[in-house]
Amino acid sequence: PLNHIDVQDIIEETESDYDDDSDNEICVESPSLTQNASSDYQFSSTPLCTNITIDEVKQTKKFGEEKKSALSDLKKEEKIKPHWAFIKRGNKPCFLHKLPAGVNTQNYVYKGILSNPPEITKRGISRGNYSQLHRKAWLEVSDKYHRYGKNLRLYYKYWETLDYPTNQFFDWLDSKGEAAGEPLPNLKECPRSQLDSDTVLYISNPDVTAKYELYITIDKKGHAVVHDSAENPFHSGADGWIFVLRDGKLYGARKVTSVSGYSKQRFHHSSFFCGKAVAAAGILITNT
Repeated sequence: PLNHIDVQDIIEETESDYDDDSDNEICVESPSLTQNASSDYQFSSTPLCTNITIDEVKQTKKFGEEKKSALSDLKKEEKIKPHWAFIKRGNKPCFLHKLPAGVNTQNYVYKGILSNPPEITKRGISRGNYSQLHRKAWLEVSDKYHRYGKNLRLYYKYWETLDYPTNQFFDWLDSKGEAAGEPLPNLKECPRSQLDSDTVLYISNPDVTAKYELYITIDKKGHAVVHDSAENPFHSGADGWIFVLRDGKLYGARKVTSVSGYSKQRFHHSSFFCGKAVAAAGILITNT
């Protein structure tokens, strides 16, 4: 009987030989075996059939292409809509950072930290600090070295294309845990040296954070005057200073957006409280 490959060969040959379907009958020949006196086998061509039309062959090819297209679409859909890992807390499902031990991982894909806000970003909400850190900084907050979030996201996206090896991003990134002994990932668009050296300052010591506190007083003319923690008048300059308001207190500093000889680390809004929730954040500009 004819198989799918035979049909493909037939249609390719007939379409090049005929401009129309005037000759409807195709003779398909296939090698068969004949035995000679020395018991060696030789091939000889004998007709298998003479009643397959060009239309039937084209229809068969069309069906094969449609099936292939449908399978391709199905694979895309499965890739776009995988079964994410989750558990229930109360009545609401919550995504996991990884599956518990012993759970069959065949039907699950690790969704990762970009869909799971770090717990530290929620701290302070109960006291009225409702502004949480933007999701683009979640990797930066979760990284114990606090490497710059934009660089981390490049590596995270590459990790996703590899189908989440080790199921733990930072283990893979720093060749730890299950990835121990593996070469450190190194991307051309963000070399490893740049990733590791470009970090953001995160202040975990409350006494250090207190040094960035600002105070607002009203002078004799009724003007608001900003003072730093040493009671010196504060002048932001034209570019302004970044500030956060948390628990009724104002904190500010000059934003550092690059690593240089002047500063070994960046200084962002997240620097003041390690990425914890705040009441407000923005830029403060004084007129003197």
